[in-house]
Amino acid sequence: MKRIDGSKFEGGGSLLRLATSISAAIGKPIEVYHIRKNRTPSGLKMQHLHALKALSTFCNGTLKGATIGSERIRFYPGRTFEKNISVRIPTAGATTLVLQNLVPTAVLAHKPVQINVYGGTHVAWSPPAEYFEHVFCDFMKNIGCDLQFRLHEYGFYPKGGGHVSLAITKTNLQPFLFVETGALKGIDAHSIATTHLKQADVAKRQLEAFKKEFTDQTITGTAQYVQSMSAGSNIHAHAYYEHAKIGVEVLGKKGVRAEQVGKQCAQKLHAELASKAPVDEHMADQLIPFMTPGSRFRTSRISLHTKTNLWVCEQLLNYQYVVKGTEIVCKKQ
Repeated sequence: MKRIDGSKFEGGGSLLRLATSISAAIGKPIEVYHIRKNRTPSGLKMQHLHALKALSTFCNGTLKGATIGSERIRFYPGRTFEKNISVRIPTAGATTLVLQNLVPTAVLAHKPVQINVYGGTHVAWSPPAEYFEHVFCDFMKNIGCDLQFRLHEYGFYPKGGGHVSLAITKTNLQPFLFVETGALKGIDAHSIATTHLKQADVAKRQLEAFKKEFTDQTITGTAQYVQSMSAGSNIHAHAYYEHAKIGVEVLGKKGVRAEQVGKQCAQKLHAELASKAPVDEHMADQLIPFMTPGSRFRTSRISLHTKTNLWVCEQLLNYQYVVKGTEIVCKKQ
């Protein structure tokens, strides 16, 4: 049984998600210890537990030690896969992070699946639904996979109540090369706020503040008010080039003016644009498990999450990853 130290590098939930996801894909049992050791409190939280149980259900595996607060689990993946998975998180646990626990398994094991996840769609420390749809799924299409994502209901902290679905219908993974952006073709921004915040015009104010930071470019933008069990707001933006798409987002916070939220989102996008990299900082770590020998990409920044995922993949896959500056290359060992 392969043992993985969950305290390595960022020492958070992403290490656990990726390690167990690859374990399920390759059919090798795994033990992960010191789970989320670098977080307070450490150990499994509700969303991690539900994601692990969903993964185990997907591959008909066996989980041992998986309880709230546990810092050690053992996972014995099965070899028969379900075609439909439904995950209900009774909090605002991030739906997109649950998907991150399932997508690498489905793609690497070539197992089409229909997934429904209920919980938080716009919550802290996770990609919002718009990023998953417009950036992640777009990259996956470019490397030979077909992911059809849909946002059904919005879910904000603390009650959640959101619903997303994902159909993975094609998993013809190919080596990829993302090193040049090509010409910038446009920028799209999507600002949302729940109906609780409509009277204060939060969605429109976020969008207008974002646009003010791009006086030399035309922004295609929408401001939308949505139903949700809890109040909240978010602004997502992505720039699309000839050969790439980069995305950023900022989640609204109580006490932070809508104008500041929009401005912060614009500043984040300006930083990504200035790097001239075809892969943004957050997409970089998500691309790592899909690299095969010959794959290469350049990102704006090698984050701790990216270093973590490189380390996990080196432990479980027979690949070597070479990092030169902000460029990552995958080779056979």
